[in-house]
Amino acid sequence: MFLAQRFPIERVCGGVIMIWGATLMCTAAVESFRGLYAQRFFLGFLEAGIAPMFMLVVGGWYKKDEQAFRMGIWYCFTGTCWPACN
Repeated sequence: MFLAQRFPIERVCGGVIMIWGATLMCTAAVESFRGLYAQRFFLGFLEAGIAPMFMLVVGGWYKKDEQAFRMGIWYCFTGTCWPACN
């Protein structure tokens, strides 16, 4: 979040997503539970910054009276896979 506040959000968010994707691909190379725990730690570490960065995007895109509703809708759908589940 420090980087996202200091540098262009699109570059920071894009970079974090690319590193997260590379870390996710490393799952195939894991051979033990310790390696899996370490890999999941780094995935969580990288993923922890995505939601606040998306909130910065929402805050910059929508008017102040629309932000709470948009952020609430976004948070409600983060745990679902709809429409991919249909």
